Amino acid sequence: MQHHFIKHTFLLGILFILATAYPVAAQSPGNDEQNHEILGDSVKYGFLPALGYSSDIGFAGGGIMGRYHYKDGFTPYFGKIQAAVIVTTRGLFSLSLYTDHMQTFGQEFRSLNKFSTGRQLETPWFGLRNNSSFDLDLWDEGYYFYESFFLMHEYRGRKRIWNSGNSAGRYLDAMYINDIRGIWPKLGSGNSFFAEQDVPNSDGSWVWLTGLGLHWENRDNEIAPTTGNTVVLDLLVAPGVIANHQMWWTSLVATQYYTRKIIFPVTLALRGAYMQAGGDVPFYAYPELGGEFTMRGYAQGRFRDDAILFYTAELRTWLFKYPDLNFRLGGHVFVDGGRTYQSGDVLPSFFENHKRTFGSGAAMSLFTDEFLVRADLGFSDEISRLYLGIGYTF
Repeated sequence: MQHHFIKHTFLLGILFILATAYPVAAQSPGNDEQNHEILGDSVKYGFLPALGYSSDIGFAGGGIMGRYHYKDGFTPYFGKIQAAVIVTTRGLFSLSLYTDHMQTFGQEFRSLNKFSTGRQLETPWFGLRNNSSFDLDLWDEGYYFYESFFLMHEYRGRKRIWNSGNSAGRYLDAMYINDIRGIWPKLGSGNSFFAEQDVPNSDGSWVWLTGLGLHWENRDNEIAPTTGNTVVLDLLVAPGVIANHQMWWTSLVATQYYTRKIIFPVTLALRGAYMQAGGDVPFYAYPELGGEFTMRGYAQGRFRDDAILFYTAELRTWLFKYPDLNFRLGGHVFVDGGRTYQSGDVLPSFFENHKRTFGSGAAMSLFTDEFLVRADLGFSDEISRLYLGIGYTF
């Protein structure tokens, strides 16, 4: 699922690592094997101070404390535990914990956990529908924001059910997904669009989703892919037991990468995604468009509805490379598009009234080829937005 507060916590806040780089960034297969020969069965600890910026949350500061367990035969690590604290100039304060273990109770079952909680002074709300209104003066006055407290935990268990058995690295994982989250707004005395709309469950609620999924992987590199593809399918339901809402959620995300040499090697990165929710959907669980990871140039969560379709085409290249310094500098251009739908209107209006954004950016790799610092400047028909973060958006 898309969750703007999770993205803030895990992805938007981190721009530049100031401390020594531990070998925790994803490596190419060759680098992984070399690292494991050196590390054997070992544990590393690290503290990474961090700075960041996004037009949606302002400047961010904080740090990440991590424990990394390496073992021969496991890439990029055998297990990881990571805790983070993020504070921003626009009122976001969050605590998060992320764990990733390649085995669970000695079984070949990968377990990933994400926990996040915090407060956000400027949580955006523009209402529902693909044609929801926007006024720049009201935006500047803070009319589209409300204060909130959030809490979430997501678990993904992945079991390999097929692999190519060769160096191509193709595999298919079955997934069990458990997702619990809630948000509790605090409506002050000032005017806000959220308060005026009398949004259902505006006093707060939480939802528990559980279900299955599939993850197909065929990329040459998870951090900076140049060839291959991925497909991820989620099928979730909220039974309404020990929670406030009965609903369902489905999503399908696919990516494809091609590389050709045109003076420099140029990678065409393509992505398409469809997400839909139904039933008693709380306001914070609707699929959303807008922000760093869907449509760059629109405000975070600018469009919400029962279903969304979005897609991206991005051209990436490296312009300067200094292998001895483990440094690369590159650029990219992109076009994002998509729209939202009401549940009964998907097919009749599938190709109508799509939104578009475009922009350009730069990427720099430090320490290893897979450790990327990225900047994107996106333009929409309403505003422009600047995003700085770690790694490509897909």
